[in-house]
Amino acid sequence: MVRKKHSAAFAAKEIKTLSELASQYGVHPAQISQWKKQLLETAPNAFSAQHQSLYRNETTRRLIIHQQRKRGARCRELK
Repeated sequence: MVRKKHSAAFAAKEIKTLSELASQYGVHPAQISQWKKQLLETAPNAFSAQHQSLYRNETTRRLIIHQQRKRGARCRELK
């Protein structure tokens, strides 16, 4: 088995405790734990074909709504 070699930048990366992260971002430590749990449960599906399709559909829907709002604003300006 070959041992992994990490760069100096990776090795020097600061690892913070749950309490340090919570105080840094102004949230309760339990919230960070919930986010981590959610990430670990959903991360394997993040790059699945179904997820990508849902993301594209949602992005398309948001773009259409944005364009409609822009057109509506222009129409109000012309009146």
